Amino acid sequence: SGRVTGVQTCALPILKRFFMFTVLMVLIVGIALASGDGERGRNIDNPSYGQGRGQGRGSTTAGRGGGFGNGQPSDERFTESLAEMISELELSDLNDSEAEGLIFMFEEEKLARDVYATLYEIWNYPIFANIGGSEQQHMDALAMLLTRYELPMPMTATAPGEFESEKLQSVYDELVATGKNSLVDALSVGATVEDLDIADLLGYIDDTDSDDLAVVYQNLLKGSRNHLRSFSAQLERQDVIYDATYITEAYLTRILSSEREAATITAPDFEF
Repeated sequence: SGRVTGVQTCALPILKRFFMFTVLMVLIVGIALASGDGERGRNIDNPSYGQGRGQGRGSTTAGRGGGFGNGQPSDERFTESLAEMISELELSDLNDSEAEGLIFMFEEEKLARDVYATLYEIWNYPIFANIGGSEQQHMDALAMLLTRYELPMPMTATAPGEFESEKLQSVYDELVATGKNSLVDALSVGATVEDLDIADLLGYIDDTDSDDLAVVYQNLLKGSRNHLRSFSAQLERQDVIYDATYITEAYLTRILSSEREAATITAPDFEF
C-alpha cells in the first residue's frame, strides 16, 4: 500500500501541470479567435454568411461601416436565389441593344473582378479580395442569362485583364495604373469602378423590357451600391471623401446616407 501511496503522490504534480497547460492553451486559442483572423464577418452582397475580418465603424449589415468578410457561401446563395427567380420568368425576345448590353455588362463585372484581384496582389488589403469574390458571382449571374438566351460568352472571359471591348480594356489599364500609386488611389479606383457599374446598370435597366434581365441588373445594382458604401467608408478613414464620377452627386449622397441593402430584389421595376 506504501508503493501505491507514493505513486499517487508523484502523480499529483504531473496532473497539476497538465491541468495548467490545458487552461493556458484554451486562453491562447480564445485570444487568437478574438483578434479578428478567425472572426466571423459579413459578406458584401448577403451579409448573413461568410468569414472575414469585419473591420470598421458600424456593421456590414447597416450604415456606412467599412466591414468586410471573405465568405463565398453567401455569394453562392445569392446566385442560386437569382437562378430560381429567373427560371420562373418567361423568356423575352431580346433586341440587339439588350443582347449587346448583356454581353457588355458581363465584361464590365469582369473588369471589376480583375481590377480588384490586381490591387489585392499589390496592397494585400482584404476589401479587394472580398468584393472581388462578389464580382465573380455577379459574372456568374450574367453568365446564366447569356446561356439562357444562347448568347456567346466573350472570348476573353477566362483571361485576366483582357477584354473584347476596347473601351473596357482602356478603362482597365488606366484604373490599374492609378491603383498602383498608393492605397488611397487603389480605394478610389474601387469606388470609381462601382460608380461606373451603377451608372451603366441604371441605363440598361431603363432600356430593357425583359423582366429577367431587369431583376438580375437590379440585384447587381444593389451589390454595387453596397460596394460603393464600403469603399467610401475606407476612404473616409484615410480622410478622403469620394466624389461621384459617373452617377450624380445626389444619387451618391442617397447611397451613402442609407443603410446597407441585404434582401434579394424580386421586382424588375424596383425603385431605390
